[in-house]
Amino acid sequence: MKKVSIIIPVYNEKNTLQKLLEGIYNLNIPQFEKEILIVEDNSKDGSRDIVIDFCNIHPDCKLILNENPRGKGRAVRMGFKKSSGDILAIQDADLEYDSRDYHRLLKPFISDGASFVLGSRHLTENGDTTHMIRKFRGKERFYAYMMNFGGMFLHKFFNLLYGTDISDPTTMYKLFTRELYEKVALTGDYFELDWEIVSKFVRLGYLPIEIPIRYESRGLKAGKKVRLYRDVPKWLYMIIICRFTSIEGLLEHKRFGETMRYLFIGGTCAVLDLLLLFAFVNYFHIWYLYAATASFIIVSTLGYFGQKYFSFRNYENNHRKQLPVFFAVAGVGLLLNAGFMFLFVSLMGLWYILASVMTKFIVLIWNFFANKKVTFKN
Repeated sequence: MKKVSIIIPVYNEKNTLQKLLEGIYNLNIPQFEKEILIVEDNSKDGSRDIVIDFCNIHPDCKLILNENPRGKGRAVRMGFKKSSGDILAIQDADLEYDSRDYHRLLKPFISDGASFVLGSRHLTENGDTTHMIRKFRGKERFYAYMMNFGGMFLHKFFNLLYGTDISDPTTMYKLFTRELYEKVALTGDYFELDWEIVSKFVRLGYLPIEIPIRYESRGLKAGKKVRLYRDVPKWLYMIIICRFTSIEGLLEHKRFGETMRYLFIGGTCAVLDLLLLFAFVNYFHIWYLYAATASFIIVSTLGYFGQKYFSFRNYENNHRKQLPVFFAVAGVGLLLNAGFMFLFVSLMGLWYILASVMTKFIVLIWNFFANKKVTFKN
């Protein structure tokens, strides 16, 4: 009999946690032995007490208690390492997904010898697809539209880049064999792990079997933790880096560190800066030094959120302290930007675009070390 290990990451889910745990524990899956691993990230709402009490009543459940929250992805990876099942499955601690779907999700591992199965929220029972899966109410309706259309764009971007036709790469219901899991090195600490799992398995030639599932979305007030401004850059980074990393790199246990993340955000900002500079000079006929200053300020403002939440993964809610420091660092960068632009263009006679590229490289180095050591110091 095969064993399925169900990994349940928990952080601030007291409203749904007890019902979810009881549902998973009481779930009877024919032809499978069940292992439950709960990874609790030191919740602030009493979720920790709930899982401790539950595991005291059900000592056959494994419990991992983390001292500090380090992200859903890391919690899931910790669960993988402590598991012993032939098949690994991820289960969120909310009630968006219906645990009764495990029967149909596990069936391909017996009947078809599957290695990788996804539970698709976008597939219907008759084979049609739908993208409007989130239906938040009230003031959150606009956020639901943003997530629906943003998800549609990201899915199409992924399928175009990888040459696939997967309807729901970001579904929580991901099930795969231990043999497949041990082929790759998973490194994602947050929601980007969803993309990393699918990206790396597809690169190795393992296309998922997709099974329609039931899904009931919840909004931000109900506890949804995805934030578009924080998570989308991580998702894009993971999609791109996994696509163009060598197969050997996918198999090695190495991380793409903060330097790579910083260069990704910094490079994106630098390209945007150049586009704004070109537009200001050529279409609005602004003097190049004023144009460089204006574009620099705009991009620095956007860069703050990218560097805070993505590059340096600083989730402390202390914008009042960090924003002034960040803009002080950016102010020095602005002086460097203006000074080197004047030097390269006015004194050395370089083309302003070339001068801007050289200047951005210098300012990029300054910003990295200043923000790492001062602004976003953990």
